Amino acid sequence: MRMLNRASDSLPDLAQKIFEDVSLEAWYAQWAYVAYDAGLIPACPTSPELRFCPNDSLTRGLAACVMVQASLLTLP
Repeated sequence: MRMLNRASDSLPDLAQKIFEDVSLEAWYAQWAYVAYDAGLIPACPTSPELRFCPNDSLTRGLAACVMVQASLLTLP
């Protein structure tokens, strides 16, 4: 999010829970919600509620995709 917003790293206050498995009090909650809203990260493929799955491993592919999107690069 810092790459995407450049100098601004202020995060909005959270009014309601988006991910079933992330409490509003979690230290990373605002970062997860803002990154999801910006389209940088997907929700876990579960239903009916959205999940963040913070304990899942991050793949190289997803990490690369996030960095490309956050730095506003165009893909070939």
